[in-house]
Formats: sequence, C-alpha cells, structure tokens
Amino acid sequence: MVELYTDNLITEKTFNEIFDIDWNGISIGGTTGMLDNSTIVGATIVGGSFKTSESGARLETFPEWNKTIGMIVYDSGETEVFKMIVDGTDEGDVTVGDYSGGAGLKYDKSAGTFDVKAILSASSLHIPDQDTTANSFHTNSSGDSWWGATETSFNNNNDNATAYILKTGVAKFQSITVVNATVTTPTITGGTLAIGSSNNIFKADANGIYLGNATFGSAPFRVTMAGALVATSATITGAITISSGSGIANLSDTGSLAVLDEVGASNVDTTIIDGGKIITGLLTATNIQTGTLTGRKIQTQTGNPKVVMEVSGTYSNQIIFYNNTGFIVGGLTNFSSSLNIWTGVGAGTGTDIRAGDYSVMYLSNIAGTSTGGNIRCNANLYPNTTNQYDLGTSSYYWGHLYLSAGGEIFVGSTTHLLRLNQRDFGANDAAGFDNLGDTLPQGTGLWDLGNGSHKFNLYYGGVTACDLPTYNSALPVLKKIKNPEVLDSHFGTKQYFKEDEFPEEILYTDKRTGNKLVEGFHMIGFLVQVVRELNDKIEDLELKINK
Repeated sequence: MVELYTDNLITEKTFNEIFDIDWNGISIGGTTGMLDNSTIVGATIVGGSFKTSESGARLETFPEWNKTIGMIVYDSGETEVFKMIVDGTDEGDVTVGDYSGGAGLKYDKSAGTFDVKAILSASSLHIPDQDTTANSFHTNSSGDSWWGATETSFNNNNDNATAYILKTGVAKFQSITVVNATVTTPTITGGTLAIGSSNNIFKADANGIYLGNATFGSAPFRVTMAGALVATSATITGAITISSGSGIANLSDTGSLAVLDEVGASNVDTTIIDGGKIITGLLTATNIQTGTLTGRKIQTQTGNPKVVMEVSGTYSNQIIFYNNTGFIVGGLTNFSSSLNIWTGVGAGTGTDIRAGDYSVMYLSNIAGTSTGGNIRCNANLYPNTTNQYDLGTSSYYWGHLYLSAGGEIFVGSTTHLLRLNQRDFGANDAAGFDNLGDTLPQGTGLWDLGNGSHKFNLYYGGVTACDLPTYNSALPVLKKIKNPEVLDSHFGTKQYFKEDEFPEEILYTDKRTGNKLVEGFHMIGFLVQVVRELNDKIEDLELKINK
C-alpha cells in the first residue's frame, strides 16, 4: 500500500482515506485536483500535468498548453530559466536562461550543437583536452590563447605552439591573410609583404617594393632599396623637385621641364621640354625614336669621316660624304625628278660608285654629264666577288650587244668553254664558234640546227668515215641487221630499227667514254662499202650474162 505523508494533516492515512474517486473526478482531502501546500513524499504520479504554483516562480511538468515540453521553470518575473523538450521536432533540446532574449544556453540535439548567448566565465578552456592532444586549442586564466600544443608544452616554451596570442599583444601565426582590415604597428620587420596573388600582386621584400608581377625584375613598377624607380608610364600633375644628380634640374608646375646640359664648366645650356617640343643647344642620346625631324643639320659625328645631311648653304638638302681628311668624296641630291649620285669634289677623292649587297640596283644614268638613259663605264665591268650573277632576268631583257672587231664572248671555264668571236673567211666577216665541251639542246625536246631558209653549209665531224677495212665484206654484217619494227618513238608510230640490236661491227666506239653507239658518219662509210660490194657483184653478173 502506498503511504502518503502530508503536512498539517493526519500523520498516516490509507489511499482510500485520502483519494475519493467517483465519476466527477478525484478529490484529495476534500478538494478536487489540489493538494494546496501539502507535501507528497514517496509517490509516483503518472500522466497529467504538474506545477508548483499558478504564477510567479514555479516548476511545471507536461504543461497543459504544450505537451511536448517535459519540464519548464520560470523565475518570479515569468521568464523562462529552464526548458526541456521531450517530444516533437525539437525533442531532446534543452535551454537554460533567457536564450530567446539573448542571455542563455541551448543544446540542440538534432543539430548536435551547444550555443551560448551569455557571458561565459571559466578558469580555463581546453579543447579537446588539457594535456594529452597536441593538436588542440587552449585559453588559460592568464588570458593567453594558443593552438597546436598541450598546456605543459606551451608553458615550457610558447614557441612550441604553432600559433598563439598572448595577453601582452604578442602573436604568432604561420601565415596571415588580411582582407579589408588595417594593421597598425610601429614596424614590420623581416619576411615578405604580399597583397594579391599570381602576377596581380603588390609585394615588399628585400629587393624593394613592386607590383604587377611576382618577380621583382619583371614587375612593370618597382623601386629598389637604393631608390631606383622603374615604371612603364606615369601621369604627374604636380611639381617634381630634384635636389641632386646631373641632367635634370627641376620640373616646374607650369608644365615645362627644365634641363641642365653640362657641356663644360663654362658652357651650360638650358633645355626646355614643353608642349611636345624639345628646345636645347645639345642633345646627347644613344637612340632617338621620333616621327618627323625637321629643320636641322644632321651628321654622324663631329670628326671625319662622316655623313652630313645639310639644310642650308651650298649643299642644301643634300647628303654629303666626307673622307678621313675632311674632303667631300660625293653626295646624293635631288636632280629634277630623279636621284643624282655624284663624286669627285675634294682633293684625293675617288670616282667609284659602288652598290652593296642588294638584289636589284636600278640606274638611269651613270656618267660625268647628264646625257640621259645611258650606262657608261670607262673600266672593266665585273662582279665584285667570284659568285655568279645574272645580266638580265627571264622577264627583263637587254637589247643588242655590240663588240669591237676581235671582241670575244667566253662562256664557261677554260676546260669547258664556249667562245664566240669574229672570224674572217675570205672577204666576208663571220662569227667564229669555238667549243671545248659538248653542245646539247636544252631539255629533252627535239630541236633543229638551222631551218628551211637559214642553213648551215658544211658539217665536219670528228669521226672516221668508216672504220671497216675496204677489203673486208660488209654484206655479211648487213645481213645481221634485223628487220625494222613498228614502234612509237621520236617521229611518231613508224618502222624503226632497234639500235641496241645492231651488229657490233658497224657500231662506233666513243673515243672519250668507250661506249658503242650508232653514228651517222660511221654508218655512211659502212653503207658505201655495201654499195661497192653490191656494184661489184652486179658487174660480175653482167659479164656472165653477156658471155
């Protein structure tokens, strides 16, 4: 039997004496659903709601207004200070304090999180443990925080931690990325300051400061530790004052650049760069890149030899060439609508006009006077080297070539020579033709030597008329020649003898190569011998018939 002990009642009563159960409900001590200020000890209450008071500071279990709440506690101001959810989507969640008001704690079971919205006071913080795991986070009661070392290791030497922030403001990190922030410190010592990435970067290191490239020497803007500045372009609207150095004295704010050219202790010229113009008495530069340069004398050097482009005087608008002694050796001038090249003015000058390594040189007149259209030469005309050069091209031809009496044209070397010269045969002049090599047609085509109206007279060959002795019979050799065959050859489809089948006795032996071949003069001699033998046989036959 369950015993109930209540204050201000009988010390001990039975269940039936305490609870009066009927269809209207349960009455306890004569009051339905209420124990007043009594105390129940050693009992189990199943189901239903329970609260210690109707209002003010109290505890409620399974309140009638929300059965998903297992327990809720209020302070005297009706503010929740503890709540535990036992059912629904938030089952297992627990809040402590005024979490919804921003001053409490919440454990979210489903998310596995523990949120704090309040001031957290602790003597120290160690995650995941104090002195076991090196890869850990700690905050001690002194205000020091560190990562990557146990408490004992950090206390032995702060630098055992991979990162730390001390209460003194000293910090250590392996790397720092600062975004939209300001770093204030008296000095930054050592290392490299880099903002950006790849070549879109600003850097400061032992080389100096630079941006636009991760490599100092390739950066379009850079300043060395010595103060040397390199920049691809600059727009300066204010004044630049240079207190030392040579060359540039000052840059005024009127938009002009004043330059001091130190030509000597007693000769200093001022140069003004203003509005795209340079006004100076002396300009010294290794390379000058410009558009149009107008109105000044230009020379390669002050001494000799030199080339001068004159703008006034005797040689105005001419290019004059001086030799080592200062005499004029020639020049270029505009003559009417052509270019005039002239030589021979100063003492000791030459009269040569030479063209360099050009593929084409166009000349309208080379002469002492302008006679027009002629190329005159008072000396030999030949290539400047042993290389071979053309006189004319396949598209550009020379006209007539006139030679004096006895003049000759040599083509080739001394061992393979074609020579054309003037020969006198009787009362008529004729062109001689001397050949020390073979004369061949161009290509593999068939070409004539003369034609129907232009004929050569005699042809003299270098072979014997007939190598076959006259006292030998040619008829047996003739019988060895096979009948001709119809072939498609030089003169179309006709009957041809096969030259490679001719008997060896009538072949001509080339005196140079030793090759055996069919040759015209040699064949004529052989055929003469055949005719002679046939004639002898006919005469013998006639004698026999006439007897």
